[in-house]
Amino acid sequence: MLKKPTIRSEVRDYLVDQIIRNDLQPGELLPPEGDIADHLGVSRGSVREAVRSLESLGIVEVKRPAGILLRETNLSPVLQLFSFLISRDTKHMHDLMRIREYLETGLIPELVAKVKDATLVKCGEILDDWERMITQGKMHIEYTRLFHRYLYEELENDLLVKLVDAFWMAFAEAKGSNNMRVFTIESDNLRREILEDHRKLLRAIGKRDVVAAKRYMFRHFRRMEAELKEFLRHRNNQSEVIGCYDFD
Repeated sequence: MLKKPTIRSEVRDYLVDQIIRNDLQPGELLPPEGDIADHLGVSRGSVREAVRSLESLGIVEVKRPAGILLRETNLSPVLQLFSFLISRDTKHMHDLMRIREYLETGLIPELVAKVKDATLVKCGEILDDWERMITQGKMHIEYTRLFHRYLYEELENDLLVKLVDAFWMAFAEAKGSNNMRVFTIESDNLRREILEDHRKLLRAIGKRDVVAAKRYMFRHFRRMEAELKEFLRHRNNQSEVIGCYDFD
């Protein structure tokens, strides 16, 4: 029988080993809790603790009465961590933005080499829809997400797409956080500047111009960084922030 202090970690390792050894695919079942408990000589309670730890990582989910299922690849725990860090300390907002900048700027050469004309057309249509929303005075935030998702899907790296999505969603959630007190500036000029950043980036990628694409990406993040500094200045000098930082 396993020693008590290591029961949960041992059961967790056993479950991970079962997933790998049996090449389980998302939606497929792991052994029932009772079978696991009997095989390892532990209580069902210990098995449930181990399963919950894997659930918290987004690896498995428990569905009654089916059992323990392997989940689709997801980064929801990463998103939760990002959101927590941002809500706890605004410095983390800046840090995560810089990480995103390094990541996205570094992807440009591969993206330029692989992007298909059909994807460029689709991204252009997203920007056109985005502009119509601005003209109608409506929010545009979802269009930035779609734009980047379509571009990065060309790299055929599922984890990359999910990671960039996690960055985006964390910042989007921060906008609505009562702790952060971040609000959107209702400025057509600001909205159109953000849109134009994306148009210039798309044109440079379409021309297969790595240097220009990196330049526009760099310029875009520098403007966002300046807006973040302004937001933090307002936050430090006022009891209630009335300014905003519009994350891409």
